[in-house]
Order: sequence, then C-alpha cells, then structure tokens
Amino acid sequence: MKTTTQTTAKTRHTTPVATALQQLLADSYALMSITHHAHWNVEGPDFFQLHSAFQEQYENLFEAIDDIAEQARIIDVFPVGGLATLAKQAGIDELPVTAAAKDFVAALVVAHEKTLADAITLRDTAESARDLETQDLAIGRISWHGKTLWMLKSYLKSTGARVRAPSLPGWRTIPWVTLRSATPHRRTPPACARRSVRSTTARRPSTCCSANSATTRPNCSISPSSCAAP
Repeated sequence: MKTTTQTTAKTRHTTPVATALQQLLADSYALMSITHHAHWNVEGPDFFQLHSAFQEQYENLFEAIDDIAEQARIIDVFPVGGLATLAKQAGIDELPVTAAAKDFVAALVVAHEKTLADAITLRDTAESARDLETQDLAIGRISWHGKTLWMLKSYLKSTGARVRAPSLPGWRTIPWVTLRSATPHRRTPPACARRSVRSTTARRPSTCCSANSATTRPNCSISPSSCAAP
C-alpha cells in the first residue's frame, strides 16, 4: 500500500519555518566550532578570563544545537548534518590558528550578530506559522545571543580596541567601527609650551647664581639679591 510519508516529509522540509530552523542550526554549529577554537588558542593577559568565558559559550551552543535539531524532528524535518554542509550553509568564517585576543573576540561578535539575526528571522517566521514551540525556542536563543554580545562588546570597550580585524581576511566590519578607551589619554604639551613653562618657572639659586654669587645666570627669574651670600 502506498503512503504519503516521503512526500509529506519533503513538503515540511521546505516550509519557511523548516528553512529558518535549519539556518539557525548551521549558524550555531559553526559558532560553536570557532568559539571552541578561540577557547583553545587565546593568549595574553586576559587568558583566564576569556578562556573560561569561551568555554561557557561553546558549552551553551552545544546544548542549543541539540535542542534546535530535536525541534526540527518534532515538526517532522530532518536536520542538516556534516561539517562541510553546515559550514557552507552558515557562511561564518573560520578563525586563524593564532590571533590577538581582541581579534578573536571581534570575530565572535560578527558571528553572534549573524546568528542573532537568523534567530530573529526564525522567531518571526514561526509566529506567522503559529508554531509557538519553535517560536519559544527562537526567543530563548535571541536572549542568550543578545546577552553574549553585550559581554563581548563590553570587553572590547575595556581594551579601547578598534573593532576591525584587518589581519584576518574575509571578516566583515562590525557596524560600530571604532571604540575609544574609557581612560582619557594625557596630552603632552607641544615643545614650545614646555620651553615657555621652563623659562617662567623660578629656579633654585644653586642652579641660577653665577660663580661670584652676585649676578644671576641667563634665563633665571630670580633677582640678583637672591644670590647674595647669607
């Protein structure tokens, strides 16, 4: 007896909700991979802070991937798999083996922003389809990615780093291009101003008085009487 199982599965697989769900799955898998990479290879004075933060992030993503894939099966969709397939669909660039800590963080910001945008698409698509369970899952991911972005961007602000990654080709420029350090830099006065300060500041008699202690040397602002012996 013929059945319609295969046709139904194929039809469900091409629904807007299924497509958006598959995209979030691919994004999350790629983001987990580069976060794990950053966890291994980050170096510098902030190593312990970032090493621990990256671990919390990739562990959260690992659990989320399973939740997203299982939600796909719940709506009778077969989730995509395979590293090459997931990487191609995600479109998130890999990291170099080594990079400055701020460059790793900047790359993760870019990847989180893409994943967040796709999670928002899933939320809105699921709402239109009245798929409240998938919508609820998307809302949870939106909340987590938003919080993680806040933390990553706050780290970059604390370093006063530029949010570009020119040493890592293929990276998209983050919209907020330049961040200023929270600590104001002390400006060094120009040379002419420094000379002016020195010429108008009274010097000690020991450095201004002439050998005969009766006159002052050039450029001293003290009076000759100050050079007289006590």
